[in-house]
Amino acid sequence: MLLYKYRDISGAGFKNTQDIFINQKLYLPVLGSLNDPKESIAEIQIDNQYKTYGNLLEERNRKEDTRVFSLSETNRSALMWSHYAASHTGICIAFDFSDWQDTESVVLKKVCYVDTPVKMSHSSLSDYDKYAIYKESSWAYEKEWRFISRHDSFLHIGPNTIKTIFLGAKLDEASLRWVEYWRDVYNPTIEIRKMHFVTCSYELYDETELGDKVVRM
Repeated sequence: MLLYKYRDISGAGFKNTQDIFINQKLYLPVLGSLNDPKESIAEIQIDNQYKTYGNLLEERNRKEDTRVFSLSETNRSALMWSHYAASHTGICIAFDFSDWQDTESVVLKKVCYVDTPVKMSHSSLSDYDKYAIYKESSWAYEKEWRFISRHDSFLHIGPNTIKTIFLGAKLDEASLRWVEYWRDVYNPTIEIRKMHFVTCSYELYDETELGDKVVRM
């Protein structure tokens, strides 16, 4: 199963992206630091007068205690290239997690998109991964999967986990040199492909799919 991570490789994003290749590890930020202010909202079924405050407290705790690393099923989302890869000047990394096995501390789950917050029993609060897989349906275009952990800040990957690096359509030559260096340090067999806009289409194509399509300048 290939899953994709869009990355900005400028500014603060440079160090975290380099960490993936040089140190072979993925950083899992806490839920509360993500860009959706409604992360981990759920209705905990508390049957007493403190229900409202109980829900606020549990939501705060989940946002502070739960860590996730987000990926996508697609590398062709123009919106995600814009939002997470610095307006097509970054990269998208293809990871192969076909052999992944959940552990006691880290699980891989597909995100479920819903129109209203889920309802959970108070007894299920220890199942932290159940809360982190739900997002509002307006985010469905991301086709997200998540590594979820309560304790681990980093997830280490093997030397063959990364299969392809897709370059943003607007990535510059200086950035390309860094990408090539990271690839050579991590695994020189990784394929690098450039994404392109073409005329008369809203679709993104990588360089192996262009055929007779005309690249839009």
